[in-house]
Amino acid sequence: MSSKEILLEKIRAIDDKSILDELLRIIDLELELIGDTVELSQSQKDFVEEGLREYGEGKTIPQKEVKRRTREWLRKK
Repeated sequence: MSSKEILLEKIRAIDDKSILDELLRIIDLELELIGDTVELSQSQKDFVEEGLREYGEGKTIPQKEVKRRTREWLRKK
């Protein structure tokens, strides 16, 4: 059985309208994005360029440290 068939079976078993509505929203969003190009503002382009420059300069943080900082930040909220 393919992934698509398994997914369809599972969707058929869902009775909760809110879950079905959310699945439909996600699928619609995905279909809208297929082949679309995202236009970045100049500010967004500047942030991307800054990130690439910092990466090139070795100004990076290991993933484990990012996760640790995020957990710490979330605990403070």
